[in-house]
Amino acid sequence: MVRRGVWKRIENNQWRGRFDLGRAFLQSANEALERAQDGQIGDPIMSNALLAAIAYADALTIKFGGILNQQDHMRLIAALQSSLGNRASKEQMNRLGRLLKMKNEIQYDHTVCTIQEAREYVSQVQRFVSWAESELARP
Repeated sequence: MVRRGVWKRIENNQWRGRFDLGRAFLQSANEALERAQDGQIGDPIMSNALLAAIAYADALTIKFGGILNQQDHMRLIAALQSSLGNRASKEQMNRLGRLLKMKNEIQYDHTVCTIQEAREYVSQVQRFVSWAESELARP
């Protein structure tokens, strides 16, 4: 049984806004990676990639579950599982969990991530996004 988080009911047709937002965040991360130089701090790039993953996950929960996860991003996985049922890929849920676990380090802690770490992180986000886009393409 999946324990519910703080989920807000939302009309299924609202998923497109989160999808567009996710695309914009990922585009920003990719453009920053293209301009990045060795020695540059990777955290801002990773932050945009993380926000992209969250937005894509939100698009899925809205489209297929009519819910929007709020307050606790770690509960987003439960929201996805609830919304997608058997279509919730274990591999992608694990990937999203690993991405979300880095949220504090990327956005709040005083640790500094390298540009190479940012490249790998964006690559993992892109894998999640590719799966999410294939799910969002289905009726």
